[in-house]
Amino acid sequence: NLTKLNMRPISLYPDIVIPKVPLGRLVIDAIKVHGDRVAWIDVSNSGEKYSFNRIRKAALKCANALYKEGIKRNDIVGVLCPNSCQQKILVLALALCGCTIVPVNNLYSKDEVERQMQIVEPKILFTSSDQINKLECCSPNVKVYIFGPNEKENVFLKFLEVGEEEGVHLDGEIDIMNDDLFLLCSSGTTGPPKLIQHTNHSMVAGTQITRRGAGSASYTSAPMFHVVSIVTMCSHLMQGSTLVLPHKNTLVELLELTQQYKVTHAFMFTPKLFEIMKFDELNKYDVSTLQEISIGGSPSTFEIKNLVKKKLDVVSVLDGYGLTEGMGIACTDVVISKPGSVGFVVPNVSLKIMDIEARKELGANKCGEIMVQSVQTAKGYYKNPEATKNMFEDGWLKTGDMGYYDEDGNLYITDRIKDVIKVNAVQVSPTELESVLMKHPKVSEVGVIGVPDTVGFAGEVPKAFIVKKDQELLEHEVHEFIKDKLADYKQLRGGVVFIDALPRSGSGKILKRDLLQMHQ
Repeated sequence: NLTKLNMRPISLYPDIVIPKVPLGRLVIDAIKVHGDRVAWIDVSNSGEKYSFNRIRKAALKCANALYKEGIKRNDIVGVLCPNSCQQKILVLALALCGCTIVPVNNLYSKDEVERQMQIVEPKILFTSSDQINKLECCSPNVKVYIFGPNEKENVFLKFLEVGEEEGVHLDGEIDIMNDDLFLLCSSGTTGPPKLIQHTNHSMVAGTQITRRGAGSASYTSAPMFHVVSIVTMCSHLMQGSTLVLPHKNTLVELLELTQQYKVTHAFMFTPKLFEIMKFDELNKYDVSTLQEISIGGSPSTFEIKNLVKKKLDVVSVLDGYGLTEGMGIACTDVVISKPGSVGFVVPNVSLKIMDIEARKELGANKCGEIMVQSVQTAKGYYKNPEATKNMFEDGWLKTGDMGYYDEDGNLYITDRIKDVIKVNAVQVSPTELESVLMKHPKVSEVGVIGVPDTVGFAGEVPKAFIVKKDQELLEHEVHEFIKDKLADYKQLRGGVVFIDALPRSGSGKILKRDLLQMHQ
């Protein structure tokens, strides 16, 4: 009883000793023992199978070829191409070279890619031919490689020809505690997306949490720009389990792949649970091998998880709570957790609750801001010292989420202090949408909130409340204005409402809760 013991929540498992080696080297060394067993199944490429040996050899050759191309430790390298096995091998090779890897969201519009490139200023970019038009803003000094399994001139094949298995060359040792390994994009509430700096050490720590036995087969729909995809790729390679990489990322494909490849574990974003609940043709598929579903992006209710569990006849449907700044997961739902909670803290993670106003630590069953501290926490925001300063409080990561823990250590998420909208588990910044909408000549003021998606299964969709500057402004003009300026998932599918004035606090901040009440 944490109340009686005056304790913070603790993990049910002992802390894990984190290997002090670079991520690329750790993975390459670990997969030696798994030999010619199947590591990846690439559904988008006719079910092509990659053995652990094949991945290891290809990654070493690719890393050697990159060195010959002049790519060095700490070079910033952007990767803007769809998920594929070749893309994952490239990322592993770049890690071996000690590069700073920037996975770019291939769903971004040209304007969004341009904003990210202005912050990153990469030396090299790997992209596919259907994405290259988004890179016109880049400096002519940036070297661009066309990359991907469907390309006529795929540089990956050239790398395999010229690269040698022996010799990943570094101009100095990788500093695992300080060198940036990944710059991962996260939408904030105070402006354009920020780039989260993760080192080799924080990434290695993140890969130690997931445990999958050799012989298991996992399905994941997470794209490479999402932290879950990177952690899953590395942890499965090290542990010798098979990863099934989908093509269409639909529920029917998940069921077909589970039947065909005997999938045992599946990761999906929460909205997919609603699809499963409403799907009436499950009896057409043999999913008897499926044991566990892990969900992320946003919490689900106990009722929904229980219905899905019964419908698929799986052992467990597990929630997870975390954020990209904390390398994904901080808490997860285990078998003995209570209904409604997201489970217990994972090993190597400390958690406390702070009063939002007084900034005093709270005990059990008292709601406040969730704060975490762990070895997998990011070191800051790239080129953004002010945001980095505000990211921490006395060494603790401020999550911006509200919640509480009970006397047994179960964590409950109640609200978000931040106004981030989660569309299909991808974060969308209302501030970013507001800044784009304010550029419309007929718009005076605007406030954007997330509202429940009542048409599809996106979870939330953006909705705009606009004060007109020109009374002739119509809703279709607003949609047309942002169509090419923002990614498809950031479009205003929640609608547009014209109002006389935005509700504001005494300090001038838009009262988003009042806007939500207007929607309801």
